[in-house]
Amino acid sequence: PTISVVVTNNDDSSTINNTSPPTTTNASAITATFTTSEVTTDFVSSHVVVNGGSLDSFSGSGTTYTAVITPSSSIVRINVSANRFTDAVGNLNTALTQFVMFSDTTAPTLSEVTPVPTPDNDNTPSYTFTTNETGTLTTSITEGFTGGASVNITSTGNNTVTFAALGDGSYAGKTLTLTDAAGNATNLSITTFVIDTTAPSAFTVGAVSSTGNTVVSNYWNSTNTGIDVIVPVASDTSLTGGTIQLRANVAGGGYENLGDAYTIQGSDLGTNKTISNTAGTFEALSAGLAEGESVAFTAIITDSSSNSTTGTASGTTLAVDQTAPTISEQTVVTTPSNDTTPTFTITSNEAGAITVSQTITSPSPANAISGNTDITFDILAAGTYNSETVSVRDAAGNDSNTVTLTTFVIDTTAPSAFT
Repeated sequence: PTISVVVTNNDDSSTINNTSPPTTTNASAITATFTTSEVTTDFVSSHVVVNGGSLDSFSGSGTTYTAVITPSSSIVRINVSANRFTDAVGNLNTALTQFVMFSDTTAPTLSEVTPVPTPDNDNTPSYTFTTNETGTLTTSITEGFTGGASVNITSTGNNTVTFAALGDGSYAGKTLTLTDAAGNATNLSITTFVIDTTAPSAFTVGAVSSTGNTVVSNYWNSTNTGIDVIVPVASDTSLTGGTIQLRANVAGGGYENLGDAYTIQGSDLGTNKTISNTAGTFEALSAGLAEGESVAFTAIITDSSSNSTTGTASGTTLAVDQTAPTISEQTVVTTPSNDTTPTFTITSNEAGAITVSQTITSPSPANAISGNTDITFDILAAGTYNSETVSVRDAAGNDSNTVTLTTFVIDTTAPSAFT
């Protein structure tokens, strides 16, 4: 008689085929069902030789016999040699075709190497893990991987997988599962990450002002030491840890960064943030600001996930005027004189506001023109005036040189009476 065997996995009742190369299984125990071609009465458990496992619970009669085998090695072999049992008339059996399988009950070992950056606006993020076994990788993330619901991991060590397009939100409690060839599976917890592809809200940059010394709206003059730009920051927690980058456009030549990016703090949310830069930083724009150029301002707000929004430009522009007026005394006060409201004349290469060491009545308002301007004192007392000064401040706030007027004398005393 001949003999054959069918082996099933006791854990899931699946059939384990006798193949080349051998099938790998993670069965904790298997059942071998032996079938003889003729009825036999002398087939017993000792006829079954198991290498790499132990045999138990042998039973059966006629042409069908079963035994439970518990694997104890990575290779399990089942043999029944020839001439071990007989049929009803004494014919000896032929040998069983050896059954061979691999046994693997050890699950893979996985660990996280590089988590998904968080928060981030990359909605197809990558994740790196390390494994000591190959196998099939799946994930509890519904969208799966870019290549499908599973990935075939063909090498041990570090492996990087990329998730399919994910929606915005927090991904907490998610796992990877690697199942080896034997069916052993290990879950790896993925560190919580956040996908955020929503750009910050639209905004308009607020007022821009020069700072330090003489501040004049819409001008940058020779006395200014810094510049302030107001940027509204929305009440959006995703902005915390993000940045504000000021941008400036000099004379319509295109926007460029103004200073370093500012890191947004939690306390900035819902406020108008003033960002300051020094004169040196501002004046370095466009390889050096030139007289008469106009500068416009905007800003880029970038959230903690790297989404960015460029604001509408500020309604404020700054005109660059750092040239001070030059003045000189053109006509001196007549001296000596009994005129208590004398007049003198200056010449200036720019228009601007006049400052005189004494009160004046003309011109009114006290503004010089480009060219000659007559200036009249208010009533002066009699005496010698040897330290009176005049200067002009132009529209940008630049002060001219200070001119000390030529000494003059007011004398209102009549000669003594005489006969």
